[in-house]
Amino acid sequence: MVNEDLTPQRLAEVLQDFLYENRYDHDLFNDLQKNLKKHEIFSKDITDIMNKRTDFKDIPATELVLFARIVYGRFPDFEIINPQRYFKPGEIKAAQYYTRNNRPEYIKLPLTVNNALSVQYDEYIAIMSAKQLVKMLDSSIVTYNFDSQRDAKSMVDTNGRIVRAINVNQKSVIEIAQLMLNGEYLPDMLTFNMLLGSNDEREEFSSKGNSIVVNEGTQLDILDGFHRLSAMQQAVEANPEFDLNFPVAFKNFDIQKAKRYVGQTNTFNVMPKAYVEQLRAKDHYAYIVNELINNSDLKGRVGYQRRPIFDNGEITTFDRLKNAIQKQYNVKMKREAMGVVETLVPLFDELIFLYLSEKPDPHETLFATVDGIDRLLNKYKKIDKDIKRVDLDFLLATTEKGQLL
Repeated sequence: MVNEDLTPQRLAEVLQDFLYENRYDHDLFNDLQKNLKKHEIFSKDITDIMNKRTDFKDIPATELVLFARIVYGRFPDFEIINPQRYFKPGEIKAAQYYTRNNRPEYIKLPLTVNNALSVQYDEYIAIMSAKQLVKMLDSSIVTYNFDSQRDAKSMVDTNGRIVRAINVNQKSVIEIAQLMLNGEYLPDMLTFNMLLGSNDEREEFSSKGNSIVVNEGTQLDILDGFHRLSAMQQAVEANPEFDLNFPVAFKNFDIQKAKRYVGQTNTFNVMPKAYVEQLRAKDHYAYIVNELINNSDLKGRVGYQRRPIFDNGEITTFDRLKNAIQKQYNVKMKREAMGVVETLVPLFDELIFLYLSEKPDPHETLFATVDGIDRLLNKYKKIDKDIKRVDLDFLLATTEKGQLL
């Protein structure tokens, strides 16, 4: 079992709690005061940190390195606060020369992204410079979320605990950085996720004209492009004048949809046609399926390839749902499409409830084929739209398994 995540955010949480628990340790305070003075971090700053009046997430990551080095030096058995587990050697070395007077310009949320094109409600595309992106990374407002990434690596630390660490191929990062510095790199899309449900006080983002604002309190995850972002950071360190514009996508997915997106990105080179159709919702039936996915328990269970990927929790596909609905409903206006959505949401909630309760083989349910979904919809219409439990025998009333796929 994985017990801990090796990210700067994790270090900030653990170190903040440790300092708070030891806020009356005068020797520790004096040690911090003595060693941080040359970095222009003074007694009041240290007191505010130790008493949680200032949060580590609100100060530069370089200062987190400095605090961690000093505290770990006094408590070497407390391995979880060893900064070498969270930061690259170059970042730790650079911290030695840091002062608040000459510190780089850091940014905090809210973050305004200008000239953002809306793809649909929860997806935007913008153009951002490498310097802007590196500043976001340096300011620790970008999170590597292990729960949505497939390529995190597990390792055993010195205390025998299993931890998750960011799986970075440094050779690839160096090669990409060199291409960037040589002017040979062709910019491609990076993807961030304004994690749905991560903001306790407000919506994760707001839109203003042609801009979006990533609100304070939102967790901004990198879904695709961490190696390229690390390469940009190296390129800017090597040549402060380096800059390059990149297309950047901003999503507002929950963790389940983010995981599916990452898996899809890592598996397929071309975005599936059905997924593009879902994003654009360019006809009434695509709109209906899109709304069902977003507003019923179908969310996270609909795939965008020719066949559902059952191992990812998918039970059917976008195209199969769309084609079955099109066979049952003659929709010519958006108002009619909205009515179909209102009708079908409770049905699919009931069907998913049954599905999760009984845990049938996904190959053997009516969800698996267009004809099967058509039969479900047809039966539902025949009982005058009363919500009734669809019995398991009917849900499993399919043709031979080999004919389903």
